[in-house]
Formats: sequence, structure tokens, C-alpha cells
Amino acid sequence: DLIVDPLPTTVVMSSLSECDDDADGFTEFILTDKDAEALAGQTGVEVSYHTTQADAQSNIGALSSPYTNTSAYVQTIYIRLTTTSTGCYSTMALDLVVASLPVAGFADLPSRCDDDTDGLQTFDMSGVASQVIGAQTDMIVSYHATLADAQSNTAALGDSITTTTPDVQTIYIRLENTLTNCYVTSTIDLVVDPLPTIPSLAPYILCDEVNAGDLQEEFDLSTRDLEIINGQNASVSYHATVSDAQSNTAPLATLYTSGSQTIYVGLEDNSTGCRSVAELDLIVDPLPTTVVMSSLSECDDDADG
Repeated sequence: DLIVDPLPTTVVMSSLSECDDDADGFTEFILTDKDAEALAGQTGVEVSYHTTQADAQSNIGALSSPYTNTSAYVQTIYIRLTTTSTGCYSTMALDLVVASLPVAGFADLPSRCDDDTDGLQTFDMSGVASQVIGAQTDMIVSYHATLADAQSNTAALGDSITTTTPDVQTIYIRLENTLTNCYVTSTIDLVVDPLPTIPSLAPYILCDEVNAGDLQEEFDLSTRDLEIINGQNASVSYHATVSDAQSNTAPLATLYTSGSQTIYVGLEDNSTGCRSVAELDLIVDPLPTTVVMSSLSECDDDADG
């Protein structure tokens, strides 16, 4: 009997790619991850990996797994498929590719003013991705509350993040190459600036002394500045409406003629631009009413006046 045994079937292997964790072009490869692709469903066939085709053909110098490449970034090694029952073999090439890590650009978001004194705010992250990616292509960005979540790519926070840590919260950024799945992490701090503090304000009261009866007086609003600023690095303004005070528009004149009314104080932090608003009551009190008095007469009982 003359018997010709078939060779194991070969395939064109896809590259085995690993991420370069220290930018030197070398890393460890788990070669056995390619066993199933190399066998392509064949049974009774052994798989081994070799640095050269000659070694693969001679079945010498089989590589152990994990294996660290010896040529930076790209190295071609060879797979030997051996039919265990006959010893017939085939060889095929496998490229080991060390993929560069993405480079995360510096990202920054302006701080936000605290709107309700709890130290928390909601931040729009939609502009951060372009800062992190820069000119790189095939990248995706996600945001996470912890480093572990960023590394495992779980619990992404989305583009609208409400902080849970007062004043300053660190958010972890994952930048991933969609072609290689290599990723890096970086951070961004979300800062909530406190509002300046306006003390409890007593009414500003004047008597109706000028043109008595018209209930109009001139208030020198600047006399309340020191009380309102209270040593803070802040500027004060006065407004007729709460919306004007919030937007710092249409400030009232320092010498302000008015009847009894409520005006609004705006206090702005000179460093952060954060504003607080409070009411200030202006009160014009009427004078007591006078009359033409009748004389008070008493008798002189001893003629001394």
C-alpha cells in the first residue's frame, strides 16, 4: 500500500496585537490565544510557535507562552501544525504587533458656581472629548467615577455629570483606540465655586423729612456696602428686580430716591464671578402729624410768675 497523508490545512492568520504599556515597542504575547484560529476546527493536530520558518519546519526552538517579542513593534513568527497520527506538518506566518497607546491630551472645564450652597453642580462634558483626543483618529472617550471603572470600561457616566462630592470631584477619563482596543486613563477635576455670603439685612429706614408727606426720600445705598461685603473679596450692586440682580444689569444709582419698596442686592465674588442675591427693604416712615396747640394755662398762686 502506498499512502499519501494530507498536510494540516493552513489559514491566513490575523495579527496578534497587544498594547505597548511603556512605549518601548516590546510587550508580552499570549501565543496560545491564536490556537483556535490556527486549527480552524481541525482535530488531532498540534500547534507550536517558532521564531523562524526553518525552526518551524525542523520543529525546534518552540516558543513558550507568554512570549516577549524581540523586534520592536512588529515581528513575524511561524506556526507549525503537526498531525499527531502521521507527523505531517504545515507552517504559516503570524505577525506580532505592538500597538501604541493613545496619548490623552490635557482637558479642562471652567468651574461652575454653586446654585444652592450644597457644593454640587451639573457639568456638560461634551467639549472634553475633543481636548483629550486632539488630532488622533479612531478614538473614543468615556467618563467614569473611579479609576477601576475606567480601566474596566464599566459604569460610563455620559456627557452630563452631576457631581456627588462637594466643591471638587475628580472624574476619570478613558481614551481608547477603537481599532486596537488599547487605552489610557487620565483625570479632570470638576470644580464648584462657593457663592459669596450676604448677611441677613435689616431694612433701610428713613423718615419722610424732605417734602414731608410725599413719602419719597433719597437713600444713600453705599452706606450698606461694608455691611454686605463683610470682608469678602466681592463687589456689591443694587437693582430694582431680582433678574437684574442675578444678571448684574441696570444697577441703581448710589443716591437712589424712592418710596417704600423692596430692592435687590447683588454680591459678586471678584475672583470667580459667582453672584448671590438678597432682598433689601427700603422704608420711608411718615412723620407724626402736628396740630396748632391751644395754650396750657395755670393760675399764679403767689404772684411770682
